[in-house]
Amino acid sequence: MKVFMCNLPLITYLEPSSSDREARVIEESYSTELSKILQVCKNVERLDAILEPAPLDDRGDLMGLYPTSKVLKPISALCGLTFLKLQPCEEYHFTEQFLVSLIKDMPYLRTFCCESIPAAYPFCDFCKCERSTAAFPSPLGVHLASLSSLRYLELNFADCFDSSWCKIAWEGALKGIKLGSCDRASFWALYDFYVLFKDSLEDLSIIDMPFESGYENIDQILSESYSKNCLFSLPRLRRLLISNSAPIDFVAMFRECRHIQLISLKKNEVLSFQDIKGLIDSAIWKEMKQFTVNADKYGLNSAEIVGLLNCNSSSKADVSVEVIYQDESEQDLL
Repeated sequence: MKVFMCNLPLITYLEPSSSDREARVIEESYSTELSKILQVCKNVERLDAILEPAPLDDRGDLMGLYPTSKVLKPISALCGLTFLKLQPCEEYHFTEQFLVSLIKDMPYLRTFCCESIPAAYPFCDFCKCERSTAAFPSPLGVHLASLSSLRYLELNFADCFDSSWCKIAWEGALKGIKLGSCDRASFWALYDFYVLFKDSLEDLSIIDMPFESGYENIDQILSESYSKNCLFSLPRLRRLLISNSAPIDFVAMFRECRHIQLISLKKNEVLSFQDIKGLIDSAIWKEMKQFTVNADKYGLNSAEIVGLLNCNSSSKADVSVEVIYQDESEQDLL
């Protein structure tokens, strides 16, 4: 299976699956054709691709003999690219060094989205072992920080994200950050990273982050944050999406973000109906226009859903409840 769309300035490219021999033959032929197209379409500004990564040579460059390099080299030559979204083929992942080699000549990137990136160095914010190499910052983080044009960053399943990202001088003023399942980042690493962009950050998504996985005691962290008066003071923040198992006190840490207009919150086992209702009824975010609650079919009963929809928001925000079903057979009428 292969899909290719070229409608400049956007190109979407999906590598054929490499799980069988026939697909491999198609892939090599298709990569050749795509590389020819990219060599002609040099003014591409946006690229959304599912790729099989290639190994690097001793100099850190893409190996020219590797089949996938037929398309990777033309991609790396797209110097005018402003939007790049990358996903590895099934059962593959991207190394930090591979990504840096691929995007090193893209100085105008405004949006970078990527997933499945192991860390280059054996260190995480929870690690206490002697072999932990905390002195080495993430290579990908260092490169992205050098891009003065970068405005939007999305990372999923990216173990390369850790506290070192907070200690780098960032040239770009990020407006949007979406981090999901970055399991090697501590709560304080996230806090410090967000605060780096307090003067520019407008859109923030926090999805399945590590403090819900037993690495850290979230109650202790919240207690420490209150004692240190550490709140998320992000004066330009307009949109906030939280989807994890953090309690209501974590959401309340954003109470200094006075200009929030949209909140999307996932109902979890420690977030009660009364907690959510209290947030909607409160006068914390006077400019809020929309409050969305996401829940599975067991998260809220019918009476609770009706109760949320009838909340008297002090900001007169539109309240919506989205019930997530596992399959169509579960979609009973409320």
